[in-house]
Amino acid sequence: MSDHLEAFLPSEDRNYLVSAIVSVYKAERFLTGCLDDLLAQTIADAIEIVIVDSCSPQNERAIIDTYLAHHGNITYLRTPQRENVYAAWNRGAAAARGKYLTNANSDDRHHPACLGLLAAALEERPDHVLAYGTSFTTGTENETLAENDRSRPFLTPAPFAPATLLYFPFGPQPVWRRDLHDRIGPFDATYSAAGDWDFAIRASLAGKVAHVPEAMGLYLAHQGAITFRDDTMRKENERIRRFWRRADVIEQLYAMAGAPLATPEQQADVHHDMGLRALEFLTPWSDGAFGQDADFARRCFLHALRLAPGRDAPRLSLAIVDALRGDVQKAVTALGELRTGPCAALAERNLRVIARAASRPGHLLSLRHAPSPLGFPSQLSLAAAHVADIPSASTGSTGSTGSTGTGWDGADRNGAPRVLLFGESFPPDHGGAAPRTEKSGTARHLEELGAALAQSGYAPHVVTGARPDHAEPAPQDIAVTETGLWATPGLPDLYRLDRLAESGATCAALLSGPPGAWLLPACRLLRKHDVRTVLLPSISTADLATVRQGGDLSYLRFALACADEVVRGSESGCDAQVLHLMGATSHFVPRAVLPAPAPGDFRRQHGLAPDIPLLVAVFDSLPESGLPDLLNVPKRLDALHGLAHGDGQWQLAIIGGPTGDGPGDEPGGGVPGRANADSRVRLLGPLPRPQVQSALRDADILLLPSGAESALPYAALEAMALGTPWIATPRCTALADAAGGLIAEPEHFSQAIRALLRDADAAAALGELGAAHWDACFRPERCAQALAALLEGAGGMPDLRMPASLRRANAAVQARLLGTGKPQA
Repeated sequence: MSDHLEAFLPSEDRNYLVSAIVSVYKAERFLTGCLDDLLAQTIADAIEIVIVDSCSPQNERAIIDTYLAHHGNITYLRTPQRENVYAAWNRGAAAARGKYLTNANSDDRHHPACLGLLAAALEERPDHVLAYGTSFTTGTENETLAENDRSRPFLTPAPFAPATLLYFPFGPQPVWRRDLHDRIGPFDATYSAAGDWDFAIRASLAGKVAHVPEAMGLYLAHQGAITFRDDTMRKENERIRRFWRRADVIEQLYAMAGAPLATPEQQADVHHDMGLRALEFLTPWSDGAFGQDADFARRCFLHALRLAPGRDAPRLSLAIVDALRGDVQKAVTALGELRTGPCAALAERNLRVIARAASRPGHLLSLRHAPSPLGFPSQLSLAAAHVADIPSASTGSTGSTGSTGTGWDGADRNGAPRVLLFGESFPPDHGGAAPRTEKSGTARHLEELGAALAQSGYAPHVVTGARPDHAEPAPQDIAVTETGLWATPGLPDLYRLDRLAESGATCAALLSGPPGAWLLPACRLLRKHDVRTVLLPSISTADLATVRQGGDLSYLRFALACADEVVRGSESGCDAQVLHLMGATSHFVPRAVLPAPAPGDFRRQHGLAPDIPLLVAVFDSLPESGLPDLLNVPKRLDALHGLAHGDGQWQLAIIGGPTGDGPGDEPGGGVPGRANADSRVRLLGPLPRPQVQSALRDADILLLPSGAESALPYAALEAMALGTPWIATPRCTALADAAGGLIAEPEHFSQAIRALLRDADAAAALGELGAAHWDACFRPERCAQALAALLEGAGGMPDLRMPASLRRANAAVQARLLGTGKPQA
């Protein structure tokens, strides 16, 4: 190995517009793609490529020699010993001849116009020292920007010099003036991982920077990078925070942003503003997660008070920080002293919030500061300044509206108070030409709730996931906003939600669905704007098992701490059990349903025998529904087999369609194959809702072999309303508190069907009990009244639990047919 620096200078002796510095160490697998990427830039003829090989043990040299033989704009340097990336960049910058410099990491990629756009921005702005673009993150090695789906934007914010003290803002591919190093010096090579953040702060102190969102690049995130490999990055970030977060630096950066600093009061305003930013900011690499540095914020507020001791705003902010750090009594004392003066109203409000937080700690997120008098954009606004240029995390949607909604950035109809309804799917996918039979539980629940709230004088506004192109239009009077909240929430999603929540028209929100990561940003932003929040979690048997085994549903626990009220959809099902085990107080508000008109004779319409008992099963998605069980695919319930070998006649109409997503959908086998093998089974596919209602009305029994749900299945509710008895397995735990049907263990399901077909009086009694239960507890107006009381924080909650008389009567029929818990043959 040579003890001297090896240098191969370009054959073209000229000046360049941009010098791209490529640091190489164990980069053999990336190097060809990196060099091709740079040579494909639209300004390739004006680019110098400076390769600094830090004594790499791999065979990059063979690749480089090939390019040196064909391109005269490449400089190659190889060091005799390994250097870190910042020493390599300094070596490359010293050798470079370009007017501008950029670091071209070997594993990152650019849009062909990227470097040309950034250089042009600096050419047009002689007082700017650096320009940066918009980057996207990939986990795929050597993927190009053209191949990337751009679903993970590296959320580079708009320029604001003081924000560089909170995070590195420029992304992985900035372009800067070469002579900037004459003013601020080289990269600090004593850093191994965070030297670019140190450089960014020094650059921001030296001059203006420009953001060019159209200049796009791709950043590879992988566990081998020093960012993730060990705690080097954490230690170096802490070193930067200790050194740079000084009062004089804060004031210099605000001076660069144009803040007045002539008086102590103006300087106090600057430090108060910095503290507010430290309490809530979005780091570019965080996929929309909020950052907070309460210690830095506290130091800023204390310095503001030293500069202007009589100011109440920093005292208010200090009290909030104390509350967030757990020193509630100290915060209460400080707020009590502020109940006279310019911050009196905020102090009183924050005292009320702290009182609420005694039982729901998440409410501390609602504590409100006095606004900064400086008028600079908030951290979220800075991060979202180019939101129109960044696609949504899921589909690229920028929000949509219902037929009469006005969208995410406008007021709702007629100035009515807005209620946000959160749910992952709404409305359902039509599935092309053939509509899906049943809407998902969440979608249908939101539709029913939205309609009821609209009739009660509210403006329902659904916040949902990405909708397909052929999605059903939103119902009248329901506005819709699409987000990537249920995938990887990006900045556009958070910005839409923030704008919805901060509007004075939004009075309340209802969060409905399975507990997941989506609850974190939703609860945080709703609490930030003090929107009254009602949580309606969908809990599975797996969730229940987790809690029973001592596990923790962390997302649900966080949401419980933030919500004003908690609603369960069953009396004693999975959701009720989990909430009880987690110590949460909840209110029972079931799903509501108003059956649609059911025209015609279902049997005649579908060629079914008029005088043979009709069994009906209704499903949205066959593999997940329990229907394969019913049809003996996995041979668990064995219902049809038991019926086929028993007495009596029957016919089964299965409404729904295979999704193509599961083993039960295989052609000639699974659900379709088993159904077609028995002439008594009719697989009807998806049907419009009126025909489904006709089926439920004309059926002798509704079969419910589905898995557990947090609330009663809509098919069961509609059967109850129509007076049709049902039979379900115990897996649907919510049905244990419903009249009108039987619960049979899986091994006895077919015998339960047979027992009910034989006893017409029992079937009629169950139908009457189900109808009575629906009339007492499941009418939309009753459930809307209960939810409205919770959303408004008012009393007058109706009792929607199953009446004791109906419970006793239903149990008597169950005992008559099933004896001691096992059907009588």
